[in-house]
This record gives sequence, structure tokens and C-alpha cells, in this order.
Amino acid sequence: LLNVALGIPLVIHHGATGMALATMLSVTARNAIMLAFLRRAIDLRMPWRATIRAALSAMLTAVIGLQLAPYLPLAAELFLAGLLYIGFIRVLRPLHPADRLLVADMLPMGRAILPWVLGR
Repeated sequence: LLNVALGIPLVIHHGATGMALATMLSVTARNAIMLAFLRRAIDLRMPWRATIRAALSAMLTAVIGLQLAPYLPLAAELFLAGLLYIGFIRVLRPLHPADRLLVADMLPMGRAILPWVLGR
């Protein structure tokens, strides 16, 4: 319902980008409601600092990418967005060092690549 309610006016004014924004907002609202119910059922501790830093990295990348979109071909924009995201992750450091090792163990060649991506 929220997706449709937000989608109609946003599509009228912003086209496909407006629908993507409406979907993002409705999924975020649904996840927040699910988190609230889950926290009531079990003792769940949310790593807010890491979550906010990772979200901030993604938002900064999206804002800069959208500003550069009219001037770059798609492949160049995606490559630049990837570099920007890696840069923001390195600066904001959302993962605790123990979590970095856990992620590195989950990826093939993770221990070789992850220090470069996430910083030391």
C-alpha cells in the first residue's frame, strides 16, 4: 500500500526514478516494522553505528553518481560509483576489525583483497 501511495505521485514527477525511490522507502518502512516486532520477540542488538556508516557510504555514492550520470557513459559511471563506494567504506570504516576477518573468510581471495578495500 505504501509503495503504491508513494509511487503514483513520485512517478508523475520523477518517472522511473520516482518509482525506485517509492520502492526503497516502502521496503525501508517494512524492514523497520519487522525489526520492531523482532526486537520484541528476542533480545536483538542492532549494530547501529556500522549500519549508519554503511548506509551513509551508499547514499553519498548514489548522490554523487546521480549528479555525474548525465555526463558519463553507463560503464564509466558504474566503475566510478564502485571506486567511490570503496573510498567511502575505507574512510567511514563501518566494520569492526573482527567483522572484517569474518567477511574476508567468506570471500574467495578475501584475505588478499579485503585489506585494500576496507583499509587496515
